Amino acid sequence: MTSNLGSQYAFDEDKTHMEENYMREVQRFFKPEFINRIDEIVVFNALGDEVLGKIAHKFMNELKLRLAKKDISLTVSENVYTQIAKEGVDPAFGARPMKRFIQKHIETLLARRMIELGYSKEEVLTLDYIDDKFVVNGQVQTMANEAYTSHNTNRLDVDGTIAKILTTDYVQNALKELEASK
Repeated sequence: MTSNLGSQYAFDEDKTHMEENYMREVQRFFKPEFINRIDEIVVFNALGDEVLGKIAHKFMNELKLRLAKKDISLTVSENVYTQIAKEGVDPAFGARPMKRFIQKHIETLLARRMIELGYSKEEVLTLDYIDDKFVVNGQVQTMANEAYTSHNTNRLDVDGTIAKILTTDYVQNALKELEASK
């Protein structure tokens, strides 16, 4: 059995104090009869920056593989991994929210950029983190992105077919606006 009881103490510097807090949480939550039946309580250490970075690499490699199946290459800067490891975690849940963070902030951005550029095989996308923003091929926000943001549609998923995500009319209008702004 595993539990997140006492996870708010995971980053406590004093290990003895941390374990005392964990045990206090266990005793507060479970009845003594139940605790007495537990053979051992193992306290897991909080994930460090190095481990979080490895998890970020793992999730991004999964995304790269999905894109590679569509003949799209993704190059990712080290700044991206650092930012994912920083923002994609939660002290109470560890690295569990990281995958959702990548979907929300990176996959959506990549899908928007692909719509903007037109989906093509053998596409090479470069992802970076500059000035507190994720950027694809050097661009952050365009008119098509702004139009998409104001339009209430389903979340974009790079695994899906781009043409099915938004109505054809909407994509064509967004692209026309983009062309008109040049």
